[in-house]
Amino acid sequence: MIEFLVVVALIGVLSIFFWTPRVTKWNTEVSKVQSDILGLLKYYQKKSMRDGAMYFFEFDYDVASSQLSIEPGVSPLITSRRNTCGPGATRDFNERRILENIENIRVVGCQSGGANCRNASLHTGLCFFPNGSSRGMDNRVEWQISHSAGDNTNGNHATNAYKFIIWPTTSYIETFVCRGEAIFTDIASSADACAGGTWIQE
Repeated sequence: MIEFLVVVALIGVLSIFFWTPRVTKWNTEVSKVQSDILGLLKYYQKKSMRDGAMYFFEFDYDVASSQLSIEPGVSPLITSRRNTCGPGATRDFNERRILENIENIRVVGCQSGGANCRNASLHTGLCFFPNGSSRGMDNRVEWQISHSAGDNTNGNHATNAYKFIIWPTTSYIETFVCRGEAIFTDIASSADACAGGTWIQE
């Protein structure tokens, strides 16, 4: 019995050093990417109003390399709001900012209420217009960001996930967190990262 208790205690101590920090690291990584994405969104929203042109913000996930890229484009001829959103006419412009080679981060775009979600591996994105409004491809307004490292056993995955909602008429951004209740999701999945948990507005 004593030997058994010693083994259990050792496993507990080792889990503190090898298990928890990995989950904490993944939570930190997904939090940082969420902040980076929001910063880039706000940058292109302001740039669209300043330049008087539509800017396209594309999420692209390469399943083979497990890397997420966020590529902007601009359509100088589109100077007013449109009811549809598509890729920009050019990817070559001044002050171009991108995020690339982001590993194990899953982005999913959904319509209002979390309906008809689409994984970034299937191409999705949103547009900013010069009047300050925005529109997601196929009317997507909710965007989830989660970590896909680990697996579905014993909590060996990131436990935090994030979501932001962009109001189309004003491009106002609401942010939400699923803290400690995020589930493991495959990188190519379109499932709700907080299924069974609660999205809390930040």
